[in-house]
Amino acid sequence: METSRTTKTSTILKWVSGGLEALLGIPILGGTIVMSLLWTPLLLMAILHVVTLIIAIKENEKTHGSILGIVTSVLAWIPFLGMVMHIASAIVLMMDAAKTKSDVHNYDHDDRDHNYDFDSSAGSDSGGGSD
Repeated sequence: METSRTTKTSTILKWVSGGLEALLGIPILGGTIVMSLLWTPLLLMAILHVVTLIIAIKENEKTHGSILGIVTSVLAWIPFLGMVMHIASAIVLMMDAAKTKSDVHNYDHDDRDHNYDFDSSAGSDSGGGSD
């Protein structure tokens, strides 16, 4: 099981690809970047999403954002649809990355193995110390 200080590779890639998707989703700027580079950023993003997807599957992590990113890379050449899909992909990828981070930091062990009985000890201390 992962330690609380380890950041998974898929999480890092989700943050990076989410940030790039957000950049490409900025009106006018994103379209200018894509068109001025002859749609090469869409191909590069598709490759990044496929790599992220493969690593996320190997790490048993969520794949929603990467799959949506691949669909976005295929359809983003359509002007308004591309902007909306870049923004949606950015949101989903960053939510996946944030969720992964909180899961790793908050769940280091399985709480089902512990029996927490808070009610039985309430008020049972007589205050007399040891016998």
